[in-house]
Amino acid sequence: MRWQRPLALVAAVAAVAGLVTIGPRLDELRPSTRRADLGVVMPPAPDVPTPPRVTAPPAPSVPVHCRSGTACLRWRLPPIVPGSGSPALAAGHLVMPTATGLLGYLTATGEQRWRTDLDVPNVAGPTVVAVAGASRYVVVADRRERLAAVDAADGTVRWQQMLPGLGAARAAHVGADGWLVATRFRGDDELTSFVAVLAVDDATGRPQWRREAANAALSPAGAVLQDVNGTLTGLAPDGTDAWELVTGTPSASLTPVGDLLLVGARDLALLVDTATGEVLEEIVGPPSQIRADAGAVVWPVAGGIGYRSAGAGWRATVPEAAGCCSGFVVDTTTVTVLTGRGEMIRLAVDDGRLLDRRPAPSQFAAGDGRAWLYGDIALAAVPRSGGMARLHDTHSGDHLADITSEAYALLAADDDTAVVLAPGFALTLAPSGGAAHAEGRPVGSARAR
Repeated sequence: MRWQRPLALVAAVAAVAGLVTIGPRLDELRPSTRRADLGVVMPPAPDVPTPPRVTAPPAPSVPVHCRSGTACLRWRLPPIVPGSGSPALAAGHLVMPTATGLLGYLTATGEQRWRTDLDVPNVAGPTVVAVAGASRYVVVADRRERLAAVDAADGTVRWQQMLPGLGAARAAHVGADGWLVATRFRGDDELTSFVAVLAVDDATGRPQWRREAANAALSPAGAVLQDVNGTLTGLAPDGTDAWELVTGTPSASLTPVGDLLLVGARDLALLVDTATGEVLEEIVGPPSQIRADAGAVVWPVAGGIGYRSAGAGWRATVPEAAGCCSGFVVDTTTVTVLTGRGEMIRLAVDDGRLLDRRPAPSQFAAGDGRAWLYGDIALAAVPRSGGMARLHDTHSGDHLADITSEAYALLAADDDTAVVLAPGFALTLAPSGGAAHAEGRPVGSARAR
């Protein structure tokens, strides 16, 4: 399913100046400052009057509000513990770190379903990441230097291992060659830290090999290490070097995009084949212009638009794409891009041919504000509001919810839902998704005329 990306932002994007800052950093993934590795961040805003919910009138200070009674559900969360990790999504559950353990909430209803306590209270909560490729599990690193795999559906522990110096969980992935976990460790001096990629036994969690680096990324094709000079090293299943790529950009961020790796620097980004280390694309310009989601990347080029996925890549001369890109939706045959001009252009996924163009749904507009697509969700900034934004269904244009500057995370979930996080609250959104597609184009007011 298109939303079955356990801890991912709806898209990998950077700051949108002056209105909204959205998206995971390029060195992470989820979705969301993720934030905080998590993903919707807006400037401070005054309280904005909001209409009451059907079931419970919210106070004006509540940072998230449902507008659609059938596609939006608001539920309460405990406050996030300072120093803990961000919540993670897996198996239809939101797994929330607390000072003494984990809480599991069913995203469809907001019901707390389970609690897993740790042995001793911690000054800060544990860090938790969803395991890509094994949708039931999350990996947890607690302050007792313990790494554990927990079933997100019921809180049971699959395995646990004590790892001296363990600081935080960064990412986890299960592929044909087994479990890979990226973690941060404290240095012997207790002042420095480094990232380690561990291959662990899927039944016991016992490390089979370990590689250390300044940074790392995990993908279906394996792990990639980054050293302090910016050199990338792809790892073979046994942990040995498979390839090396000298980038010369030591501070570049790493973002897995399916089988590709987006390496982002200040004014140049590289798209690298994770299996071979081959540079597929060199993208000139700030990373804020690049949009990545669902295993694909879209970016502006002179006179048109660039696109790359594991199966196709092209740079098309499309003058209509001027203002690209405020997000995109991709299916098996088409790429639908929202431009900065407020238009939606539909391109053939295999070669970038322009199929049609039309105004974006009027519902996306918020006065003279701007909108951005994040898969099935469109976010429209409301001008002169101090930071309020509206969330819409990309396909139908339905107004789903309002969020204020305090809302900080937009996460993808499974079962075609999305979750927005804010202090003390969460929203579950159920956009129309793939069922709303007809011949590869969004329906409703977004349909080509």
